[in-house]
Amino acid sequence: MVTKGWGRLLAWAGLMVLASWLPLLLGWGNLPDPVASHWGLGGEADGSMPRLMVGVLPVLLVGLGLLTTSLFRVEGKPTAEAMAMVGLMGGLGITLMAILVSLNSGAVTWQDAGTFNWLHLLGVLGGAALGAFVGYAIGIRWYPRPATPDHHVGPAIAVAPGESVFWIGQCSVRWPWLVLGSSSLLFLLMPGWWKLQAVLFVVLAFLFARVYVKVSGDGLEVRLGGGVRVRRIPLDRVKSAQAIDLEPSGWGGWGYRVVPSGSAVVLRRGDAIQVNTLNDRRFAVTVDDAATGAALLAGLVERRQSQTS
Repeated sequence: MVTKGWGRLLAWAGLMVLASWLPLLLGWGNLPDPVASHWGLGGEADGSMPRLMVGVLPVLLVGLGLLTTSLFRVEGKPTAEAMAMVGLMGGLGITLMAILVSLNSGAVTWQDAGTFNWLHLLGVLGGAALGAFVGYAIGIRWYPRPATPDHHVGPAIAVAPGESVFWIGQCSVRWPWLVLGSSSLLFLLMPGWWKLQAVLFVVLAFLFARVYVKVSGDGLEVRLGGGVRVRRIPLDRVKSAQAIDLEPSGWGGWGYRVVPSGSAVVLRRGDAIQVNTLNDRRFAVTVDDAATGAALLAGLVERRQSQTS
C-alpha cells in the first residue's frame, strides 16, 4: 500500500505527465503522422516516430525520475530532493514536447519540420531546471526534514612528534550514473555537436560516483573518481576539524557546492568531515568513517599548534 508521503510524490509525477501532454493535445490536429523526432547536424529533421507514440516520451522521463527517488529518502519516506528529481524530468518532458509540437506544427510531412537550434536546447535545459526548482520548493513544505545533530565531536587522535601517519577514506554512490548517465541518453537525440554533451555527462557521472579523502601531515586532500584532485587544504591552514552529519540542502544540493561560508563535495547525506580554515571558511566532504579521519586531522592540528607555541 502506498503511504501518504509517497502518494504525494506520485501525484506530483502524474501532474508532470499531464502537463507534458498539454502541448501535444493542443497541437494534435496540426501535426503530421509520423512526426519528426530527431534532428541532425544542421538542425534538419532526420528521424521520425508515429504521432501516437510521442505521448510515451514524458511518461518514460517522469518514470525515470521516480526510479531515482529511491536514493532520496529518509526513514522510508521521500524527500524534497525526490520531488526535485521528478520535477526535473517532468520539466524536461514539458519543454521537449512543446518544442517537438512547435517544430512539427503545420508540416505536411515530418521532413518539412522546422529547424532545431541552440535556443531550443536552452529551452530544454531551462525547463528542466525550473521543474527541479519548483519540485524542491514544494517538497520542502511536504516533506520537512527530521531534526538531526550537526556534529559528532570525538576526541582527537594523539600524534607524537615526528610520527608519520595518514588516513584514507572513500565514499561511493550510484545517483550520478542514474541521473547524469541516463540524462546523457537524451543528448544523443539532440542534433550535431550537442551529442558531445552526452560524453560530458558520462565523464561527470564517473567523477562524482566516488570520492577519496586523504588525511596526512600535509593536511587534507580530496580526489574524485579517477584520481582527479579537487581540493587540498595544507595543515597550516586548518583551524579545526570535526565529523558532522551533513545535510545536502544546507550546501545547496549534490556535487561540488559553493556557498557564502565555504564549499563542499557532497555525494550523499550523512557522515562527513568538516574543516574550518584560518580565514573562517568551511570545507566539507562526505566520506565513510568520517569520525576517524576528522579525529586524526584534529590530532595533527594539535601537534602542529603545540610545536609552534
